[in-house]
Amino acid sequence: MRSKLVLFWLAVALVPASVVAAQSQPGERQRVLVPLAFAAGTTVPGAYGTVWIGEVWVANESSEDIQTLRSQQCQQGCPDPELPAKSQRAISALPPGERSDAGAFLYVPGYLAADVFFSARVLEVTRRAQPTGFAVPVVRESDYFTTAVMFPGVPAGAAVRSSLRIYDATSQGGRAFLVEMVGENGDTIASIPVTLSDGTSLESLDLIPASVAVHNLENVLAGDTGVRDLFHIRISPIGDVSPYWAFVSVTDNETQHVLMITAD
Repeated sequence: MRSKLVLFWLAVALVPASVVAAQSQPGERQRVLVPLAFAAGTTVPGAYGTVWIGEVWVANESSEDIQTLRSQQCQQGCPDPELPAKSQRAISALPPGERSDAGAFLYVPGYLAADVFFSARVLEVTRRAQPTGFAVPVVRESDYFTTAVMFPGVPAGAAVRSSLRIYDATSQGGRAFLVEMVGENGDTIASIPVTLSDGTSLESLDLIPASVAVHNLENVLAGDTGVRDLFHIRISPIGDVSPYWAFVSVTDNETQHVLMITAD
């Protein structure tokens, strides 16, 4: 009996970890947040006559096809896989014709998640000041925050415009946050409460996250744009400590170059 047990444990040890994960949790999916989401071919107008587009590149380095990265499932037979094994391609983060400034959720089979890689970027297409665009973080579930976070060194002044975006880990809105402008000496200059609007869900799966955007941060918070060279932003959950994510973007009004500030 002892020899049989030894052989059994040796056999288990020789099974690849990915196979064990696939067998133990075959239906589990990892949710991935694309904070700035565009459907293929969709343009979004911005300030100063700008026009923006976005794209998401995905590489599937696993040995299995992925039928869809969005929430809809095959009901009566599956079409060709959206992301075949060992392939790389640009995908539409949203269905054709849809537009969401609030971002979008994509779904990866949990046991394949470590072998699927994302790259999201946004481009301004009228000036071509950024021909390759700027990178947007793609957020995994392990990247979310549950406590207060600080975004240091946000440039200020009349030459730039800044925006803050906050996302819930689900499509359920109603969560409240306190947004504070912090000065160079650490004092709170101004603060405002914000509440996340509902996202979109379908068949119990989240499609678009609950979110809120605060544009022209310096004007909204303190109303004295151009007075200081920089400030810091602190976000604190009010009451609820469930997962969320946020970032600050700062855009040059002349060149339209974009700086992404994250709380890493």
